[in-house]
Amino acid sequence: MDNKTGKLIPENDKNLYFDIGNSAIKISYLEQGKWTEPSVFAHNEISGLLQWLSDVRDEFDRFIVASVVQKTAKALLGGLGQGKNIQIRTDDIPEAFTDYESIDTLGVDRLLAAIGAWSRREEPCVVIDGGTACTIDYIDERGVFRGGAILPGLTMLEQAVEQYTPALPRVERKIPDRWPGKSTESCLQWGIAGGFVDAVKTALSRYDGMGEFNILLTGGDVNILKQYIDREMTEDQKLVFRGMHYVYSLITSSGQSEQS
Repeated sequence: MDNKTGKLIPENDKNLYFDIGNSAIKISYLEQGKWTEPSVFAHNEISGLLQWLSDVRDEFDRFIVASVVQKTAKALLGGLGQGKNIQIRTDDIPEAFTDYESIDTLGVDRLLAAIGAWSRREEPCVVIDGGTACTIDYIDERGVFRGGAILPGLTMLEQAVEQYTPALPRVERKIPDRWPGKSTESCLQWGIAGGFVDAVKTALSRYDGMGEFNILLTGGDVNILKQYIDREMTEDQKLVFRGMHYVYSLITSSGQSEQS
């Protein structure tokens, strides 16, 4: 995209941003140009969240929501009432941002995280989101989302082992010092943590043929990736918020109507 982030972002942003993911609801806002540490709520805490919002809602001009769990988004937006709410969906994002064949099944969080990563410097990026599922996506120098890979996150892998092979022990989340594994515990560690890290490494090596790129990390499983992948990587847990902010600015600057 040709638009420069600095020209799009309002000088006095007073919006509250909601990132509704598979595991939790995260809430943040800009304060003196910096994102606040997110407040986190579980999906079953909507009533408590709405009570919390009732005390702060007048401090904000808009509530901006992006969600991969539509049931939770519906409950939240219904509780917020009319007039101040905007939900960003994948089809709200200009087509120029995507080179993807199945837009209807592209999670809005993947796309927003990629846009948020690109908006930092407007350079090619690989975004690794180590959440419930781990996504490894590429966005080019023009801000076009090119796709990537989706694999089970570490918690999903651990739960699968526990569910389908309950006789096996639970193991510490680490990669053993030697190969091959010489015990059931170390073999499991190689299969779970080692397999997870190796999958991410393989995806990164595939991107190497596309030229230089920045690597941005977000999500709950970033520590193990930072520990075992020897590349320059930047952790940024605000990528989805950055992407929401950028897209909201695009929407309002283009004169699209607001949602309630």
